[in-house]
Amino acid sequence: MTEAILAGLAASFLLPVPSMAQSAFDGTWKGDLASVKFSQKPDVYVLTTKVYKCVSCVPPISVKADGAPHKVPGHPYYDAVAMKIVDANSAHETDYKAGKIVAETTSTVSDDGKTLNDEFTDSSNRLTPVAAVQRKASGLLPTACSPPMTEPSNETAPAPK
Repeated sequence: MTEAILAGLAASFLLPVPSMAQSAFDGTWKGDLASVKFSQKPDVYVLTTKVYKCVSCVPPISVKADGAPHKVPGHPYYDAVAMKIVDANSAHETDYKAGKIVAETTSTVSDDGKTLNDEFTDSSNRLTPVAAVQRKASGLLPTACSPPMTEPSNETAPAPK
């Protein structure tokens, strides 16, 4: 009988403890990019020497392109945007939530003007930028947009609230 009790105790140590059991979510997961469904609507941006507009954003964004943060209402992940023109083909966007940086994007247009390369980092992925490439759908802007300006104008963004 003593042997049966010892065998039972030994066997109990081999059983998994519920708090140490693995969950179905444990492990390393790799995304299946083929399963991702992107919007078929093109992104529409306008960047002038004075103003940055994201016409396709919901709600649309229009801020001064002066590198300073400007309030943008209605976006769940950020409440202010700063746009800085780096050079003739590059711009840097910084998004803020409650005064803290939550995302940064450096966008560079190819020399032929047909490709937009974005390098994106967010607050949960600071050390590893995510790269994305967009192709220009056409050289024409939708009628809702003002054309890009080669010279400064008197156009200004709405004042931050």
